[in-house]
Amino acid sequence: MRKFLILPLIALSFNISSCNDDSNEPHNISQFDSNSITLSQTTLNGNWQESENPANTISFNENGFSMSLSKNSAFDKINEECPNQSISVRGNYHFDNSKIYLEGTYQKSDVENSCDKRGNYNLQEFSYEIISEKEIIITNSNLSSTSVTITKN
Repeated sequence: MRKFLILPLIALSFNISSCNDDSNEPHNISQFDSNSITLSQTTLNGNWQESENPANTISFNENGFSMSLSKNSAFDKINEECPNQSISVRGNYHFDNSKIYLEGTYQKSDVENSCDKRGNYNLQEFSYEIISEKEIIITNSNLSSTSVTITKN
């Protein structure tokens, strides 16, 4: 009779421990905890805009990122070749150690001054701090005083 009681107890304890082992699960933005969350592709995916300049937008998805900037932005590390510029950027991104790296190509145009520039947006580095589920502060790593809050819309 004892043998039959021991086997079900062993099986039950095995199932309970395997259900609680989620150490390899990635943090998801829906489980927001500012002390433990790390940025991931899931976190970034979607459309974002700058809080102070909502016309400046950035979108992330599994294929990369795209930006449309019409005013000064922490994302704009391109020299002021076109004073009244609008900039569009497309490319890829990755993140590591609280930094986002963006790489792609840009087109910068200024209709008033007949200015049209194209070039590479090579491994631009930004530090980030997650404030809430839909709010991140981005700091231009080369211009440490230039930071901007982006919000998910």
